[in-house]
Amino acid sequence: LDRAEVAVEALVESIGEADWWTSRIELRSAQRAQRQVDAAQVAVEAADVAVAEARGRFEAEVRRLSSQILPGGPQKATFGELAIARSRLADIQQRLLPFRRLKAAFAAQ
Repeated sequence: LDRAEVAVEALVESIGEADWWTSRIELRSAQRAQRQVDAAQVAVEAADVAVAEARGRFEAEVRRLSSQILPGGPQKATFGELAIARSRLADIQQRLLPFRRLKAAFAAQ
């Protein structure tokens, strides 16, 4: 999850927030905007890979822990930690959504 968060943060730092960036497309030349959209797409794909890897590790951990029988207290604590991790992963994926739409928004203009 940390790697996925770092990838999303790097994306935001390198090209800005998606809403701001989309409005900037309208102010730039088409050729320059296309280069920026392409660069954003590469960054989004890298962040998507990190998110997919995090999701795979997360799901594997859930399966592993589900197959173990733990006493009530430790099991509750473990699944509580997993709920926090699941929430972080959902937040990361939510932050990527506007960036995934950039290429389509540019093509529509």
